[in-house]
Amino acid sequence: MKPETEKPLVMVRWLDSAQLEAGDWITIERVTEALNDGFAQSSIGFLIIENDEVLVIARSVSEWKESIEKLEGVLAIPKAAIIEKSTRSVTQFKK
Repeated sequence: MKPETEKPLVMVRWLDSAQLEAGDWITIERVTEALNDGFAQSSIGFLIIENDEVLVIARSVSEWKESIEKLEGVLAIPKAAIIEKSTRSVTQFKK
């Protein structure tokens, strides 16, 4: 990746949503247990887009045919779901 196209790396802790019981009846106690188990996730990637609504990261970024960037492992996380975010520049990891 060329220096002018380097994207910051971010680690994001966020709350995922979940369907607790697919097509089955569920007790309130089971719902409470599931909520106590938590839905927190952690994801790390290159920051692609960030605006008021969403943060988009990609697991891999490469250049292809004269600097056209290609992305892999793209994840869009709603801002309302983000618990914590930390950012590092790629140069902080270079020796």
